[in-house]
Amino acid sequence: YYIWVEIVTPHNCSLTITLWDPDSMQFDIFENDLFYDPDFGRYYEIPFSTALGGNYTIEFSVVTFENLNIYIRIEQGPKCLFDIIPWEEIGDMVLYKVTRFSNGMSISHNVTFKTDYMYKFYIGRLSAISFKENNEHRLDYTIYDPDDLEYEIYYNESLSPINEVDKFMFGTAIDGLYTITISIYSEVEYSNIGYAIIEHHKISHVVDPNQTDQEPPNNTTLQTNRFSIPKEWTAGILIVG
Repeated sequence: YYIWVEIVTPHNCSLTITLWDPDSMQFDIFENDLFYDPDFGRYYEIPFSTALGGNYTIEFSVVTFENLNIYIRIEQGPKCLFDIIPWEEIGDMVLYKVTRFSNGMSISHNVTFKTDYMYKFYIGRLSAISFKENNEHRLDYTIYDPDDLEYEIYYNESLSPINEVDKFMFGTAIDGLYTITISIYSEVEYSNIGYAIIEHHKISHVVDPNQTDQEPPNNTTLQTNRFSIPKEWTAGILIVG
């Protein structure tokens, strides 16, 4: 959803917007000074994506020494992340969630992945935060494969600001049930975080653009092996020919 506010009389004020979700959890989404611009019109756009359906309460608090008029409009935008994820990837989505996080909260999801596939991951903050608040969010993102091997993707990394996403690719060595664990750390009470996983392509189907002959010499058969290597190991590859 998008909230637009604009002063439409020749005055100034300080505006605070507070929102409560259906569970009565509070989001301080806007606090700033508003100024009238007679030439161009000065409006503010405040995005807010929902993690829950239901009745929301929005409070607009104005501090001013004069009477004034403010134009307010609320519109429904596209489904969260669907304006960022390419349309051709939407049909290959294997996980899609919008979750309300508090500071230090962790959440895990079990997702079945195929072997020898590349998956594309998206994650982003979807709720606005007042300019007077520290809006930095730190992210831990860890993947565990069916053998419980740990893949640390992000550790205490800064999450991109609202209207942007972080994304990465992850290729599988075995099929089965993977566990995705996400932890968010921030100085605000609550934030809505959206994340998605796309089944992108089969790894062995990608052709090397520098390879001119796809057939092995003398009609021999080449065997392809993929290995899942724990982080404590050192891998050595020996080629004998």
